[in-house]
Amino acid sequence: MRYSYFVIKKENSQNETQGSDTFLFSNVFEGHKKGIGTYAHWQWKDGKLVAENDFFGFYNLFYYYDNNQFAISNSLVKLLALGIPNDYDETALSVFCRCGFFMGNDTPFKHIKTLPPSSRLTWAEGQLSIDSQDVLVTSVTSIDKAVDLYIEYFRDSVERYTLSLGDFAMPLTGGRDSRQILLELNRRKRLPRVAITSGDLRDRKIAKQIADRLNIRHEVFDSAQYVAKTNFKKNVLSNFCSLELSWLMPFREYCSRQHKYSFDGTGVGALTRGDLNTLKYVELFEKDKYPDVAQLLIKKLSPPEMHLKGIPGFEFVSEFHDAIDFIVDSLLRYKDAVYPGTAFTFWNWNRRGIAMAPFGIQSTFGGICLTPFLDEKLYRLAASIAPRDLLRLEPQTAALQKAYPEFSDIPFNDRLPPMKSRKNYWTSLSNHLYRYNSIKKMCPELLPKYNEAVFKNKHHRSRTLDVIQYLAQLSYISDPANASSVLNDLDL
Repeated sequence: MRYSYFVIKKENSQNETQGSDTFLFSNVFEGHKKGIGTYAHWQWKDGKLVAENDFFGFYNLFYYYDNNQFAISNSLVKLLALGIPNDYDETALSVFCRCGFFMGNDTPFKHIKTLPPSSRLTWAEGQLSIDSQDVLVTSVTSIDKAVDLYIEYFRDSVERYTLSLGDFAMPLTGGRDSRQILLELNRRKRLPRVAITSGDLRDRKIAKQIADRLNIRHEVFDSAQYVAKTNFKKNVLSNFCSLELSWLMPFREYCSRQHKYSFDGTGVGALTRGDLNTLKYVELFEKDKYPDVAQLLIKKLSPPEMHLKGIPGFEFVSEFHDAIDFIVDSLLRYKDAVYPGTAFTFWNWNRRGIAMAPFGIQSTFGGICLTPFLDEKLYRLAASIAPRDLLRLEPQTAALQKAYPEFSDIPFNDRLPPMKSRKNYWTSLSNHLYRYNSIKKMCPELLPKYNEAVFKNKHHRSRTLDVIQYLAQLSYISDPANASSVLNDLDL
């Protein structure tokens, strides 16, 4: 797959254009009505460019605009290769290095943004406008109705995706999302050819139980050996918008050779469970203590502050208070939602980070990734449940047990004690050597910080190494010649 782009430059009062004047991404099967599934498109016609996306906006369209130029692409790296200004967005990067995802419509670069959800962008005669619909849910649904409606809406969504479905593969974990998709497909007698797991021992054990009971082939990939070696490619495919998802690379490589279709559980699960669905967070939101929420988020997600100080070329990352203030402002955007905590999680961590799994990594091999949890009716239901009701009854878990009772004896991975895996020191050493050589090639100034993280830091070590490697790669890719070379090497 080659990334698409379109550039308009004003030369001598005339518009000079370059690239594809039309673009469409869709995981909607032919014949389905607009509004179902994920889509994003642009069209240049009669001196006007119009770009639109679906309600959720999980598929990214990146754009740049100044008085003399407009550029749009489904690849951040492609815009860099075209020479679009590459000034860092210092506050956005400071937040990203602590949380692992960008917020709102930010990217690593000050002048490049992504189209907001449910939006229509118009460029004409040098003027840019963006009209966006409100996506927040502010009315409450009774928890007593939620479980049955959850089952109904989810089944409707899966049905739309399976009407023309061919052979497909599916990632399977010990969690809820992939299990619910698989069990509903089983109810419809549309099972995948293979289920693939690349998680920890708990994930593998639970996934094997499910696959064996359904009598489908189950394959396991050891994602640990791919973490360092595929990290750069993962960041290119995910547009440098997520510190996570390296574990998904083996699945992508497998699907690129074997299957056109795959499923992914990205979606409303973030609204009914997660880090902010605890009594502690609920009470903080009820008391409008948004700074306290921001502090807790950084404490949970961030590398130690000492390792974010003095990073050559990225000294601004150490601005802790700027990051806190930005997160607070981001949280306040959702203060009118039924529960601001899950609304923030869904529209930021989920949309800007996790969405890069189906719509960054998996969508670039020429296949179609189907996401039945991205359904507007299901979203409006999940987003309308009061937070204290969610503490009492998590609707997705209850829906799974009610809709598929014959599988209710198989536990979820968050309800089992941790399973210690035997550490493969050769794999660990190989990953460190690969990271070291990669940083040495791309940004050698960061090697002292890398060595410091390896030998002196035990708390959040993996997160610290991810941040340093990410910044080295970002520095490298910011050069247009390097960006162009990387895209050519990866055939993107």
